[in-house]
Amino acid sequence: MMPAANRQFGARRATVGNLKLCALKSRPNGKPLDVSGKADSVVENLITDDMTEKENILLVTSTRIVETLKDFEFSLQSKGKSIAMYSADKDMKLEIIFQVNRHSQAQNLEIFPHIDISSKILKKWRAEQGVPNSTGIFFHTFLAYITPRKPRYEWTISGLSQENSVKGIAESIVDYAIPLFQILTETESAVDKLCEHIWEISKGIDSKFSHVLPLDYVLCFGSREKAEKLIETCIRKKVCTENFIHQRFEEFEKQGVKTVEEILKIPQKGFGQEWIGMAYLQKLKIK
Repeated sequence: MMPAANRQFGARRATVGNLKLCALKSRPNGKPLDVSGKADSVVENLITDDMTEKENILLVTSTRIVETLKDFEFSLQSKGKSIAMYSADKDMKLEIIFQVNRHSQAQNLEIFPHIDISSKILKKWRAEQGVPNSTGIFFHTFLAYITPRKPRYEWTISGLSQENSVKGIAESIVDYAIPLFQILTETESAVDKLCEHIWEISKGIDSKFSHVLPLDYVLCFGSREKAEKLIETCIRKKVCTENFIHQRFEEFEKQGVKTVEEILKIPQKGFGQEWIGMAYLQKLKIK
């Protein structure tokens, strides 16, 4: 039987691959999409007297994005500061966070959308491994980074620019963020893809992101053997060298570290201290 996450997204694959024909240009009944009416009525119920003009503009923008993406069941979070959708089993969350450019004014307001993907199961697993202040977030970057738009991370959401920005952000979410989320909610197949390609498992993500190794995701949803294969791929792709990992292992051994918290207190050398430390504590073999 197809897993719940597969069933959830399977019915939507045609929509994901055809945003302009479904989400932006027409409703399911074929009528032209009109975001403003319903969005404005929602905004009226959320605006409070203590909100600034910038906060009002952001709320209107995020509400219209949610309305544009209504087929994907996004919801407003924190009065429009972010929007989120969940996997069918409610374990994983895709959240788009709208960081306001504090240097921009209300008449030319800019935002930097971020993408967070998190898991409650992974958060619990990290806590069990002794990770301090553990969160379930395992993927985080600018939304633009996983699209051809990079390195233009900002979107203007004031005045006449708002309509194009709403459509552009919605397109980025549907074409890039949701397909990545779909892959990662199918954890068994995602583990295999990550072990073979690291983060190059979805269009828009290039090799520069591979230094953020998803080792804890693979350990949580896969196995020790899969985690060792992931590190082998990291070495094969020259993201990190075998010698560097062994040097870090030797340093951890000399200092007698036994917990994640102790590893995090050691001054970093290069990158990857967290995942290399996790590999050391899990006693993974580096071939």
